[in-house]
Amino acid sequence: MQNSTKLSVVQAVLATPECKDRHKVMRVFFTLLCVAAVSLSVLGGDRRHKTSEGDLRRYQQLYLESVCQREAGNKVAQFRLLERAVQVNPNGAEAYFDLAQMAARTAMPVPILQYLAKAHSLVPSNKDYTFEYARCLLSSVDERGIELMTALTRDEDMREDAYMELCSYFQWQQDYEGLCRTLEQWRPIKADDEFISSRKLYSAMSLGR
Repeated sequence: MQNSTKLSVVQAVLATPECKDRHKVMRVFFTLLCVAAVSLSVLGGDRRHKTSEGDLRRYQQLYLESVCQREAGNKVAQFRLLERAVQVNPNGAEAYFDLAQMAARTAMPVPILQYLAKAHSLVPSNKDYTFEYARCLLSSVDERGIELMTALTRDEDMREDAYMELCSYFQWQQDYEGLCRTLEQWRPIKADDEFISSRKLYSAMSLGR
């Protein structure tokens, strides 16, 4: 996409009343950079759905408008814009992710797992997409979530949250062997932690019943 086209999209969106606030403008501009990076990979990558440059420009504008509506607190408008965005560009991972996030916080009729799965499949390297998808799988008692969450324990930034989710899942399922195993893997990394010690004692007592 040419620089002049990118600039026109930015100017059109930032001119909206909702985006006049300086901090909001900075957040929107950062979002544009993220969208542009993903969009370039979609155009150049081997995806099932090929997105034309015209559709990509329209998608970027719709997505950025949805960000402005989110910052303004207009959830219904944000939801509608995101739905239109994924219709224009079925490869828009960030739009699918935002739809799922909206469903988690509101009563919007959105299939959370389906949208998280789509976002993760489009950008599997995105750790936030993977974490939320894995957590949703675990809440559905889908063991694919265990594999994804276990992989995240090897990432320094995601490790603690991933271990916490796994421990919560195994305790919820009363899988005390799984809980013990997870705590043993976590302990060398987070030694002398009170949470780990108490959970190990709890799981050992539960196994001894």
